[in-house]
Amino acid sequence: MAMDLLAFGPHPDDVELGMGGTLARQAAAGYQTAIIDLTRGEMGSNGTPAQRVAEGEAAAAILGCAWRRNLALPDRGLDCRDPEQLRKVVDAIRLVRPTVAAINWGVDRHPDHGAACRLLEEALFTAGLRRYETEHEAYRPAKVVYYFINDEAEPSFYVDITEFRAKKSESVFAHRSQFQVPEGGVETRLNRAGGLPYLVESRDRLFGAKAGVQYAEGFVFKQPRLVADLISI
Repeated sequence: MAMDLLAFGPHPDDVELGMGGTLARQAAAGYQTAIIDLTRGEMGSNGTPAQRVAEGEAAAAILGCAWRRNLALPDRGLDCRDPEQLRKVVDAIRLVRPTVAAINWGVDRHPDHGAACRLLEEALFTAGLRRYETEHEAYRPAKVVYYFINDEAEPSFYVDITEFRAKKSESVFAHRSQFQVPEGGVETRLNRAGGLPYLVESRDRLFGAKAGVQYAEGFVFKQPRLVADLISI
């Protein structure tokens, strides 16, 4: 397997919130895109693990993703020091062999998001070590970018998602157990009026205004960038 873009999320729905528009845009342009969720979100207030995985599959179809997998690592228990967790993520990277990997920004109000970022950074490095053995051969993506979930930093660049904002919203709300109050469920920061999806939309508008478009998603790129000249940046 060889994908153009692989996006990792701590929980089902995180990738959609952070970069759903970009995934839809890349898929529409003919690129092969994939999503890997680290956990099934089983510690969330609403929804069962099976529901959340099924909602993720529906959201991936909306975004045009070619492939999605859930690694079923422990929700609220992500740990980059756990050798079995590291091995599972490394083997997934080596299986998918993406040109670009997208992971969540590590400074975030949700502790799992910081833990996920640390685990993913460790795994992305380790995946390139040929003497670290898993079922698949050593591989390291050419580029790693960071997207935002709850909190953000100054982006290195923006992606215009104006044409794909509706797709992003549809993919987010495909996670019905999280963004609607289910029967017998409880109200949370995610599903109440003006909750997280609406805050994300506001951020997309803000990033769009900064980039000179209606809606945009921001990313951080830590690697040095080589350009031919200042005119072509």
